[in-house]
Amino acid sequence: HMKAAGLKRTAFGVESGDPDVLLSIDKKIDHDTIRQAFKNAKAVGIETIGFFIIGLPGETEEAMDKTIKFACEVDPLIANFSMMTPYPGTKVYEIAKRQGRLLIDTWEDYVFFDGKARYEMPGMPAELIERKWKEAYRRFYLRPHRIAMTLMRKDFWVNWRRTFKVAWKTIFPPKEKNELKKAIQSEAGI
Repeated sequence: HMKAAGLKRTAFGVESGDPDVLLSIDKKIDHDTIRQAFKNAKAVGIETIGFFIIGLPGETEEAMDKTIKFACEVDPLIANFSMMTPYPGTKVYEIAKRQGRLLIDTWEDYVFFDGKARYEMPGMPAELIERKWKEAYRRFYLRPHRIAMTLMRKDFWVNWRRTFKVAWKTIFPPKEKNELKKAIQSEAGI
């Protein structure tokens, strides 16, 4: 019915591929339900987007690997992997402040993304979060069938230069926030 009404694409906030991590963040949905949602959307021709988070409180490297593996399993058209950001006023912020270490100095650390983790916890250093985030994009998008599927899409060829630029910056982000700010300002014509 939704396809007939004009729905072309839908997004799912999967967050984690580890059931224990989902429970720890009060996400009361199981992976079978998530699998079925992706399957149902694809069956009627609706494109899917999956949102996944790397570095949720309590995650281990194994849990992060489960998230990457689950993203590959449900195989959305677009997979977005984010590093957990502890915003003030959230449960994660309080956990990070109490049990870990915030790596945020100013409001700009929330606005400009530079490929750096925003916090770390015992057993989950910033370096691990950053490394697994980059790995998630590589493992998802550099699979042979994913590359072939991308090359067959008409919209890829229309925007291929921008696609490569964004992919490169995502997998190999600039070292300094100032470089990112300059790129954004340049892109916006500021």
